[in-house]
Amino acid sequence: MIDQPIAATLAEQQPPPAYVEAQQTNRVFTDPPTQEENVAAAVGAPTSRRRLAAFFLLVLAYGLLIPGLYANLFTAWAGADIMGKKFNVLDMTKSSLGTMSHLAQGGHLWPALLICLFGVVVPFAKLAVLSCSLALSPSTRSGFITGLRLASKWATVDSFVVMTLLAALCCNDNIKFDLHVGFYCFLAYCLLSTASAILLPSDEESVPRRTSQRLSFSISLASRRASDPAFLLCTVLVAVAWTAILLVPSLRLEVSTLKIDRQLSVLSLTGWLFRSWSLVPALTMVLFVVLAPLLHFIWAIGQHFGVALPPWLQAIEYWAMADVFAVALIVVQLAVGGVSEKMKISLMPVGLSLLAISELPTLTLMLKDMLRRGNRPELKPLVETTRTSNARAAV
Repeated sequence: MIDQPIAATLAEQQPPPAYVEAQQTNRVFTDPPTQEENVAAAVGAPTSRRRLAAFFLLVLAYGLLIPGLYANLFTAWAGADIMGKKFNVLDMTKSSLGTMSHLAQGGHLWPALLICLFGVVVPFAKLAVLSCSLALSPSTRSGFITGLRLASKWATVDSFVVMTLLAALCCNDNIKFDLHVGFYCFLAYCLLSTASAILLPSDEESVPRRTSQRLSFSISLASRRASDPAFLLCTVLVAVAWTAILLVPSLRLEVSTLKIDRQLSVLSLTGWLFRSWSLVPALTMVLFVVLAPLLHFIWAIGQHFGVALPPWLQAIEYWAMADVFAVALIVVQLAVGGVSEKMKISLMPVGLSLLAISELPTLTLMLKDMLRRGNRPELKPLVETTRTSNARAAV
């Protein structure tokens, strides 16, 4: 007979079901997939084909970047006819580079520098880093590619600045705001550049999954189904909370000359884009500011509860742009004074908190992963455990 303390110890050291199944079927037991391996599974294409597709999208993206910087972005006009006299509050047509120059000459250096940072420095810095990474070792190159995937979406700040101005100003008959080819070229660059960074394979993704030399209880994660009640409840609560956040006003528009004083939320901005038939900006807001962050939250909840979700959901992190939109709101507030002195846009508390809220899934998972690595219990192999239990039983 085995003593109770020994039996309890052996029960605690029982291997996870995944290990037992692997032993019974004579399969190699592997560690859980890493973030890079999940992205590779989400894409699913062979490495050579992925590399070719990434190169094609990258060339196309930077081909669109040039007209995106030099061609006109928008034309904005605002005015009123009071007692037979016409007053112009705003009348300008600018490109990306023209907007930077206009803001800098007007003494608004911070918004000019931010627009230059996200619209010029980030794209060309990304290209330089990608070129330099070709001469690095495979392990170092993999880290650079991950960084490029995370940084690619930040070039979209300039596009969200224009979309926010369009949505805020198109809600009045005395204001006209038209988008030009420069906006669509720059937005296409942002999306194609992000897609190319995700498709770009790292060297770690092309090798088989590493085999495990040690047994760990953390391997048995991701064993629940999506119908798990706790997972479903948290998903519903997060969806309701995210919708409520998007319904709360994020910014306030004031034009004293035209007697405009409006508070606008993310969803109301999106609604005004649809009403003005600006379908491309409206769909961009829906996909990348509303839906993608929500899917990122759901993926994080699934990781917390160990729910097996589709592998492509891992890549949604690179498309979730609520944090990018929050930075764009800050740029809009700083830049609107350079557009017109009679116009004022101020951020509401929710607009400022979007940046922190949208980063919660990533920060939570990083903290959980650090704690799990620090407290991971090691387990002896099954054969060694069996031999130890037999020896103790014999004694």
